[in-house]
Amino acid sequence: MRFYLPLLFAARAVLGDPDTYWHIAVGRWMIAHRAVPRVDVFSFSMPDAPFTPPEWLAEIGIACLYDHFGWAALVAATALSVAAALMILLQALLRSLAPVQALIATVLATLLALPHLLARPHVLTMPILVWWASELVAARGEDRAPPLWLVPVMTLWANLHSSYIFGLGVAALLAGEALLAAQDWGARRGALRGWGRFILLSVGAALITPFGLDGLLLPIDLATMSALGLINEWQSLNFQQFQPLEVWLMAFLLAALSGGWRLPPTRLLMLLLLLHMALRHGRYAELLGFVAPLLLATALGPQLAARSGGRQVSFLDRSMAALAKPAGPLGFALAGAMALGLSALALRGGIDRGGDAITPAAALAAVAEHHVEGRVQ
Repeated sequence: MRFYLPLLFAARAVLGDPDTYWHIAVGRWMIAHRAVPRVDVFSFSMPDAPFTPPEWLAEIGIACLYDHFGWAALVAATALSVAAALMILLQALLRSLAPVQALIATVLATLLALPHLLARPHVLTMPILVWWASELVAARGEDRAPPLWLVPVMTLWANLHSSYIFGLGVAALLAGEALLAAQDWGARRGALRGWGRFILLSVGAALITPFGLDGLLLPIDLATMSALGLINEWQSLNFQQFQPLEVWLMAFLLAALSGGWRLPPTRLLMLLLLLHMALRHGRYAELLGFVAPLLLATALGPQLAARSGGRQVSFLDRSMAALAKPAGPLGFALAGAMALGLSALALRGGIDRGGDAITPAAALAAVAEHHVEGRVQ
């Protein structure tokens, strides 16, 4: 709830991206035609060009929410998704870290995600990202393969957003670590069999989309586009301006250098890879914020516990540790009731986009007033 409510009152920021209109329009088209487009149905300059909307399922959901409940529903869905991702992250970290340490890591993750908290399909996959990574890291920490019941999650992820390819990459990295850490050939064969089966099934699950193999190749094609650097969120971060990543880096370096942290080489390489991605493309910063703490917590937990000498901040530790326990039916009911009440309070007046830099309301009104029809150049 503490993550959910602030976003409800930041509706303007959550809706401050023009791509939201695009996703609504594509979703409406799919609902109206009961089909997923294979060519661009909106372009004036390149009609019928090949078009593969990897976020098709999320776009249908976004269009339904907007058409039935307005902008307020998109704000609430965004806030709920982000809050769920942060809660999953906090609960996972509490298994290895002290409450204060887990809370600091979660706050830093929130800071890195803030610039990209927009009403767009990627936000709906944030809980899946954190859940997927936490389950894989937990499996690796217990020296076992990930559970096969996690495989269907990949199908949902692949139909919501192309970031699912990152989930497959995390699985491959942890599988490689399992092979390197195996003590003998028997253990190595067991790791290869368990992780290999999971990855093969996950790749197969990712193919269950309207696009099949093309959908699997699309994220790779997008990441290698020469024009990608022209898009602001895909550019490298400009540290002449304030960047949350700078705060994350300084906090990490301060803690690591003053605390004498020691990381396994494989986890250090994974951390450097995530950092490289975040520095190269600004939109990857949230991946660093969400996944890096999960990768580091199991290695750093014993070191931090030994350094603290068992000291605890009793009240905070007790209250935060309770978050790591699964909620019962009563807890879910109370949380749901509170969420509904707070949502109604925050959004009671509705949200009117009006006219701003990304909503040319005056221009559209002029078109309607003069009965302009057809394509406008």
